[in-house]
Amino acid sequence: MNIDPQDFKIEYQTIDKVRSVIIAGYKGGLGDISIPSIINNLPVTAIGEFAFKGSPGLRSVAFPESLTVIGDYAFERCTALSNLVFPEGLSAIKRSAFAGCGGLKTVAFPKSLETIGEGAFSGCIGLTGVDIPAGLAELGERAFDGCGRLTEFRVDDENQQFSSVGGVLFDRNGSTLIWYPKGRQDGSYSVPEQTAYIGDWAFEGCRGLKSIPLPKRLISIGNYAFAGCGIMDIRFPSGLTVIKKHAFYRCARLTKLILPQSLASLGQYAFGDCSNLETVTLSRQTKIGNGAFYGAPVQLTYH
Repeated sequence: MNIDPQDFKIEYQTIDKVRSVIIAGYKGGLGDISIPSIINNLPVTAIGEFAFKGSPGLRSVAFPESLTVIGDYAFERCTALSNLVFPEGLSAIKRSAFAGCGGLKTVAFPKSLETIGEGAFSGCIGLTGVDIPAGLAELGERAFDGCGRLTEFRVDDENQQFSSVGGVLFDRNGSTLIWYPKGRQDGSYSVPEQTAYIGDWAFEGCRGLKSIPLPKRLISIGNYAFAGCGIMDIRFPSGLTVIKKHAFYRCARLTKLILPQSLASLGQYAFGDCSNLETVTLSRQTKIGNGAFYGAPVQLTYH
């Protein structure tokens, strides 16, 4: 498709005395577009925030090799996008940049990519697998939230921040479980023995998981880590020290818990709205956050 550079709404920026163009919007007909690498004799280095937000007619985008940044919400709810290939040289995809792109099936990230922002691909229900590139150092909170068909993460061997263990995303040394793919159909998942930390939102919304054996090394469970899961029974290791806020919020199938004596703190609403939770045994030394058992018909007993 022939693209007239004048159809783009543009802005200018100067970084380290180098002037460049930001794509701020598009005035032409959507469909399949190719963003030029040079406009008005200046390189196109960024796609600005909200630039193409809510453009359901946008089917494909060819990005210029000069591109380094894709801004907040830039392509949010562009529901007809199906495949994306990002250019080498791109360093950042920012917050919610492709959120709600439900038709998106594949993404190809360059080795140069360093940052994927908060919620960048949230709600991309067509994604089934994600390849984490060599250069990625920062993955924003809930970057792939709501990707209900996502079954595995694959990590480049050269990446220094992340690793994949059986398709589940961990930090490089495997001590922190970052993200469990929500599209898996497993009824049970055994957290690997080297895991010391379960990150924020790691299993949130995994309603099919009924059993999650935890490792002896586990120290901390993050915010919303198991919120909305289908867990029926869970046993905590003796060295666990922290369960953070909303960690098991709305786990409606839980009926009985024994919290270890090692537990120093239980976060706000950690077991909030666990509507069938009847008995909890814990230490009197555990600091209990506000509403930790809100909405649960629970009776507390002590070690």
